Amino acid sequence: MKKMQFGDYLRKSASASPIRYWMGGLALLAVVSILDFITGYEFPFLVFYFPAVGVVAWSGKRRFAFGMALACAGVWFVVDLVTHHPYASEFSRYWTALIWLLAFFSLAMLVLEIRWLFDEDEVLNRQLRTALDEVRELKGLLPICAACKKIRDDEGYWHEIDGYIRSRSKVEFSHGICPDCYKKLYPEYGTKEHNNNPLNP
Repeated sequence: MKKMQFGDYLRKSASASPIRYWMGGLALLAVVSILDFITGYEFPFLVFYFPAVGVVAWSGKRRFAFGMALACAGVWFVVDLVTHHPYASEFSRYWTALIWLLAFFSLAMLVLEIRWLFDEDEVLNRQLRTALDEVRELKGLLPICAACKKIRDDEGYWHEIDGYIRSRSKVEFSHGICPDCYKKLYPEYGTKEHNNNPLNP
């Protein structure tokens, strides 16, 4: 079984529904806020609110990401109040809450930007893979008949050269007659008439 690489995991997670990200973020927020409340302000849990913001922001939805950033800041502030975290002044309490609100919003914006760049890169990669799939390049040595100029394929069948190339590329042929063949096929006509011949490529 092939081991999933980190890039494969990101591509798989990027296809998930934004609601799943939102529910996952809410679950993380609930767990962290409960632990934060139980342990009290002596054990700072603030940094553990960030994963909830990051998870929801990876959905690529701005309103979900900013909503979770606001929710984390609000829940942290309430827990900080009910655990009676002492501050030098009420201004310090609200100032600290504002700083963390900005931190949550900054993280949301950063993850959103990374997700948008990731999506753009995926689109470019898909376009490149599609283009490469459409280009069927002829490589290597082609076994060609010295007399009739037919080409032998890998299965041993012989094909007209135009049909062989057409089946392996997007090349279309328009048939004409070169000057040397024109002289051989129509020796009664000179080169002057060849120039006016509609069969001339």
